[in-house]
Amino acid sequence: MIVPGRVLVIDDVPEQVNEVVDFLRHKGESVTFTTSMPDDAVLKNVRLLIIDLYLVGNDKEASYEAVASILEKISEKTEFFIIAIWTKFAGTPAENQQIIKELKEIFNERTNTDLKAIFLEPFGKLSITQMELVGRLENTIASNPICGLLLEIERSVENARDRAVSDLVATASVSAILKTLKEEIGDVALSRQMVGLFLKVLSRHCKSTETMSDCIENLLTESPSIDVNKYGDIHNLQSYCNVSVEELSWTGDVLERKDGKDEYGVIVSPACDFAQRKKRPLDYMKIIPAVRINHSDLFACGDNPELLNRINAKLKAKFSSEECTRAVLTGRSIKKRLFILRYLKDYQEDTFFHLVLDFQGVFNIHFKETGMLLKEEGWRRVCRVDTPIIDDLLQQYAAYSSRIGIPSIPRDIVEGIIGKIKKS
Repeated sequence: MIVPGRVLVIDDVPEQVNEVVDFLRHKGESVTFTTSMPDDAVLKNVRLLIIDLYLVGNDKEASYEAVASILEKISEKTEFFIIAIWTKFAGTPAENQQIIKELKEIFNERTNTDLKAIFLEPFGKLSITQMELVGRLENTIASNPICGLLLEIERSVENARDRAVSDLVATASVSAILKTLKEEIGDVALSRQMVGLFLKVLSRHCKSTETMSDCIENLLTESPSIDVNKYGDIHNLQSYCNVSVEELSWTGDVLERKDGKDEYGVIVSPACDFAQRKKRPLDYMKIIPAVRINHSDLFACGDNPELLNRINAKLKAKFSSEECTRAVLTGRSIKKRLFILRYLKDYQEDTFFHLVLDFQGVFNIHFKETGMLLKEEGWRRVCRVDTPIIDDLLQQYAAYSSRIGIPSIPRDIVEGIIGKIKKS
């Protein structure tokens, strides 16, 4: 397999690409050929686009617009793909780069966004050979470790997919698996749990390849700088998930009171309470209250004592501005009763914030028969805490709420003993 995913070939003269299309299909690639704008059905999961630059005779302007419109349509389905274009007017490296530049500029004018696809150096012949294509692809992937890593990850997943399905089928019938999961978590989250089970089995068969290891090593060697927003996006992607408004409440849901200011909560009732509430009716779900700290405030509190005091009040502490930032982003030095969810992003906003949860303030919300309690109780769901963050939260909450507690020695007695020690 040269690239995972679909290979899309577009040329108004089929004879010019017959050789490369036959070669790719012989290698087992999923190849779709078309002479014009492709249908939406074939645009999903395109990883390699092979396209003639001049689709409208020798009309340069019309052809560039036609190619840009195709790129726009593909980018709506996937942002990561490689583009191999050829034209009889390709020439020097500078001329080839100008071709790519013009296409990117037209794309930007049409969409007001940058084209994130990777271009191979344009081919300068009326037809394209398989050896030229493969060689140029390999060189591009080798020189771009990010591209190589993404392709290797996708290739590993594809290779492991059939084995994972076979394991699930061989273990038990699908109906038996569904019945077992339904008994455990009910039918509300059945589809999500089934996907989770499949991914767990899939991960056992995904093996890192030598190429993937090389890509990772190259990326580490480059040591690219990652700014706060990029890290925030990555952390948010790993830690939280968005669910539809119609989906019922569940463990880990982050809630905001619609008519309140800075009022948040996280559902910590176990999943079995939701799954079994029809069989064993429960009156309430458990909520941990939380307060919000905007990420931008961490950088502004150094010059704003009032803002610093507000953040300290939420952390139940008296930190300096540097200590505040460190406490929020690392969790160090904060009280055991607190837990911080970092880098949340509300779908209605475009800025990061952090939530400080207080285990001492747990309260209950009444269950509604319909399950759509958020609308009825004046709450809305911001997102859902994903694993392993929700697992860590539940574990720390359980440890705090189930602590036995021992009698403490009064402070005046302690200070009296310390005073006697100093005098002796």
